[in-house]
Amino acid sequence: MNITITTSLSETGTQILHVHGNIDSNAAQALETALWNLIDAGTTQILVDLHDSNYVSSGALRTFLTAHKEVRQSPGGDLRLYGANEYVQKIFDLAGFTQFLTLAPDLHTAEQGL
Repeated sequence: MNITITTSLSETGTQILHVHGNIDSNAAQALETALWNLIDAGTTQILVDLHDSNYVSSGALRTFLTAHKEVRQSPGGDLRLYGANEYVQKIFDLAGFTQFLTLAPDLHTAEQGL
């Protein structure tokens, strides 16, 4: 399945990456490209909207991990995800990612504390 990735700014000016579609092993490359484009442009606070994603592959998890590590090297840098459905949330839980990566229910909650 193809994914579409778009960007926008929240009302507070935080960069949002909207992922539309399932992030399977093929689509993980598009996610990686989109995240690194933001990071290479100097973005250190990134929110990822997963409302329209019903699946994330191990490749997507690896991409989130490396991007999270990169932005956290900058003062105040963070990568947060929001809007994941119950199934996607469970994938992050089982992989142990919720121990270090914020998965918020909505945009407002994800932005708190940035």
